[in-house]
Amino acid sequence: MTIRLCLLLVLASAGAGDARACDPAPVAGAERTGELRLAGAVARALAGGAEAEGRGTEGAAALLEAGRYLQATGARPAEPSLPDLGRVWWNEGIARGAEAPPPVRGRPLGPAYRRARIGPGGEATLEQLFLAGQRAEIALMPSRPSPLVLEVSDSDGRTICRRRAEDPPAQCSWLPVFTTRHSIVIKNEGRAPADYFLVVN
Repeated sequence: MTIRLCLLLVLASAGAGDARACDPAPVAGAERTGELRLAGAVARALAGGAEAEGRGTEGAAALLEAGRYLQATGARPAEPSLPDLGRVWWNEGIARGAEAPPPVRGRPLGPAYRRARIGPGGEATLEQLFLAGQRAEIALMPSRPSPLVLEVSDSDGRTICRRRAEDPPAQCSWLPVFTTRHSIVIKNEGRAPADYFLVVN
């Protein structure tokens, strides 16, 4: 059933049951992990830039490229107080000797990212508002192989997507029918702390 038809049925009906028929399937509505969407591509660029940070001048080109990609896609930190890695890595790549291509202009509003650490056996939860009819994308990228799990549920507590980061990035992608808040949970099922990037688009 198409989104347009679903919304027409909702408007024409006063029954909650008809509205719920438009909801995405709990897991089947999510994209397969192998289909790398924008959030997943940004997550990989973040991981590549983080890895290049520790390689001195040898990582200059990779650092510059990661910064360029983040700026081109409009990726930005989720909190304004955090550093903009697109600009930081771009400038650091040049400082380390990489040759700069023409600067990126006209940055669009793009994915938001977080860089965080989660303890062994711990979990982190955040709430995110997604708009009806606009594709939602989330990607979880560990900085190194870690048994992290990404879970997304809707405002009624129903699971939209659950992915393990065994073949990172772990990705969830779906089309919300209603504008509502969703819960995003990251779990660490390992015995050591894990650093990760979370990208929301």
